[in-house]
Amino acid sequence: MFSRINSSEKLKHVLTTVLNGSVEDIEQTIAKYFSPRYVQTTDGHESDHTHFREHLLKLRSILRSAQVEVLFFVSDGSKIADRHVVTVEKLDGNQMTIEVLLLGHCDGEGRLIEVWETTRQVDGKEDGSNLGRI
Repeated sequence: MFSRINSSEKLKHVLTTVLNGSVEDIEQTIAKYFSPRYVQTTDGHESDHTHFREHLLKLRSILRSAQVEVLFFVSDGSKIADRHVVTVEKLDGNQMTIEVLLLGHCDGEGRLIEVWETTRQVDGKEDGSNLGRI
């Protein structure tokens, strides 16, 4: 069991692990950090657990690396809110930075069960505005 996300360091660890893992360990990563009932809404687009898995597979197949910096974090019991930036390098060498505002809720086992996020590209030559929902 994973302990709940109650600090900026723990959230950074979760996001970094989720974004930088291999395609082969996706199932283990999702099971550790996300409830089977997980639902994510990004920029108004809702994804269930299955679609979120597909999203992570696509991200991991196009990213060389992702660095996460948590700028603001609060938690209240099972609820979290944060502002973070993710700087990614794609396999083709393009880099971009995305700002994310996140509200989340964890289940009784500490796994994320719901996330609502808004994203905004703040740097990069290539349009990465869809990275949060590809």
